[in-house]
Amino acid sequence: MQEKMFIIKPSASSCGRGIRVVQGNKKINSKEDCIVSVYLDKPLLINNKKFDMRVYVLVTSFHPLRAYMYQEGLARFATEEYSNDPAVLKNKFVHLTNFSINKRNTNFVKNEGKSANNTEYVASGDHDETTNEDLD
Repeated sequence: MQEKMFIIKPSASSCGRGIRVVQGNKKINSKEDCIVSVYLDKPLLINNKKFDMRVYVLVTSFHPLRAYMYQEGLARFATEEYSNDPAVLKNKFVHLTNFSINKRNTNFVKNEGKSANNTEYVASGDHDETTNEDLD
């Protein structure tokens, strides 16, 4: 049985800096605050690559709740095929979808249009408004 994996993210960082995936119950030596989460070792994949999706929402009121979902969102992809093999835990191109990291991979394809990139895609949908009357 494979040991659990954890993802460690510095709490005061951005663009994928300082993120690492570790296996087992290793002691975390960190001089800064960090967030530790159980790493999903069997994530959903598209074309055998990890991805994340961003949906943007504007909240204009909390009482009553009024929120607007933007028509376009963003899907970001890793540039290497996913594997939960411990030998590739340090390969950030496999485990992270951050643009700032993946643009350094030789497999990266620069976006020349709205959907010409293999690491970021714009997703469109219908404009939607949600108010607290719509919630159960």
